[in-house]
Formats: sequence, structure tokens, C-alpha cells
Amino acid sequence: MPTAEPKDENELIRPAVEGTRRVLQAAHQAGVRRVVQTSSVAAIVHGHEQEKVYDETDWTNLANPVAAYPKSKTLAEKAAWEFVNQPEVTLELATINPSYVLGPVLDAQKTSASAEVVLTILQRKYPGVPRLNFAVVDVRDVAAAHLAAMITPEAAGKRFICSSENIWMRDMAQAINAKLGPQGHKVNTRKLPDFLLRLVALFDPKVAMVVDNLGKVRQLSNQQIKAVLHWQPRPAKEAVVAMAQSFIDLNAL
Repeated sequence: MPTAEPKDENELIRPAVEGTRRVLQAAHQAGVRRVVQTSSVAAIVHGHEQEKVYDETDWTNLANPVAAYPKSKTLAEKAAWEFVNQPEVTLELATINPSYVLGPVLDAQKTSASAEVVLTILQRKYPGVPRLNFAVVDVRDVAAAHLAAMITPEAAGKRFICSSENIWMRDMAQAINAKLGPQGHKVNTRKLPDFLLRLVALFDPKVAMVVDNLGKVRQLSNQQIKAVLHWQPRPAKEAVVAMAQSFIDLNAL
């Protein structure tokens, strides 16, 4: 996931779609029985005019304006399903569609865009926290979901929303304070006014990517992944604190 919109959306879309097709073609030719694709809830929740509780039957609506990243994830996953649905292809497919992935990092120098929120809180870049809400999942639970989707017979042909629960950014900051504040890592928990974040977005492309999400809550159903894969995720606050602690342990601050 980029930290800013690319000048040309095909910088993301072309490698995502063509790369997916090439992997599946190679797997098919090698006689692989099943592939588990890492997709994203970005292929599910965008471009809809009314918010709802999203499930695996939903697809991002590309008829409406959609940013490059969710567009690339949507087209890549659709390309995967189109490939395995060809009559001559016996390859099974399951997709894992994670939400906002947090949890412990392995390398503080090579982190994902997902880490930016927790790093921003830890580094106290702003005098408060914006009114942003995230559907969160722990990276360790995402890994467990991939394994379960590979070895569970009933997973074939299914998509799985991989998300624990929603959490406000302010609650993330408060969770960090509660666990890590006594160790000298207190962070700001004051609410940041919306207008201030919109002002910052004019100069910061990272902020510009999330400013339209102010105050919005996207609800995701994780009933299918729990029922089919017997998946039990960690609480969102545990994922937040684990990521923060890993940055501290790696001297990333």
C-alpha cells in the first residue's frame, strides 16, 4: 500500500493484476492443488454510496471514483477468480481479505504503510489524535488465517474477511498509554479537530490519503472466517500495543 497516490494508477494496477495471473498460471502448470491469495478488504468496502456491514459477497464498486490501491486489489482478486473459474483449470482458490494489519514488526527499517498510524502516535508528531476509525487485525492472526485457508477443505472457493474489530485512533493511543506509559512512552490522547487535519492534508500526502475517512466507521462481518476456518482473533488493542512494543524493542524511536 503506497503512502501517497501514484501519478499513474497503473503503477499499482498492472503488476497486481499481471503478477496474479502469472503466479496462478505457473501454479496451474505445476499441478498445485490450492492457492491462498492475500487480497484485502480494500477489494470489498470502497466505492459504495451507503455504508453497511460488509461481508464476502460485497465488492468494491469501480463504477465510482476509487483510489489506485483499492482498485488494484479489486482487479487483482477478480483476475484470480476469473482464472480459476476457467473450465480447464482444476486449481482451488481461497482469498484472505485482511483489514488494517497491526501487530509486532520484524524490522523497524522496512515496515509497511500500516505501521504509520502507530508510529505517528508513538513519535507524538501531532498534538492530538484525529477522529479516525480502523477495522484492525493482528498480523499473527492473518498468518494463522492463511494457513487455515490452505488446509481446511471447506475453504476452497471462498473469500474470507480477516478482521478482528473496529477501534478509534484515540483508543489506540490510550491503549499505548495504559501499557507503555509507565515505561516512559506516554503519548498524546487529546482529540485533534477535523479542520486541523484537513489543513495538514494540504501539505502532507500521507494525511491526504486518510482525511476523507474522518468520523467514518466501516463495519465488517467476520462470521464466515470464524465459521469455516474456526478463526479466533486477538483484540484490536492487543495488536496495537504489540506493534508499539516491537518498535520500542527495535529502538525505532
